[in-house]
Amino acid sequence: MRHACLGFAGSALEERWTFCSGGGEAVVPIVSRFSANSGEALRQAALAGLGIILHVEELLADDVVAGRLVRILPEWRSERPLHILYAPDRRITPKLRSFLDFAAANFGPA
Repeated sequence: MRHACLGFAGSALEERWTFCSGGGEAVVPIVSRFSANSGEALRQAALAGLGIILHVEELLADDVVAGRLVRILPEWRSERPLHILYAPDRRITPKLRSFLDFAAANFGPA
């Protein structure tokens, strides 16, 4: 049985999702019922009941706690890289350094 999936347009997440568990890795081909290049648009589609979303946990936490969304496959995780980009000619100001340190501490490898 195929599930209605919500894919991130223009990326591999529109065609396949990769999950990890203690037993290894599983790559699951999907057919996107709806695609968007906006995480918020995909969140709204999931809230409207259009399908299953693979999204950053922190951005869906309030919806899960409130019961608007339900986590499925809790024994599996999706680990995707997080990239922080800034202009190469940009001076690393104290504000930027503080943000980079915060992001590394909160989202970097455990």
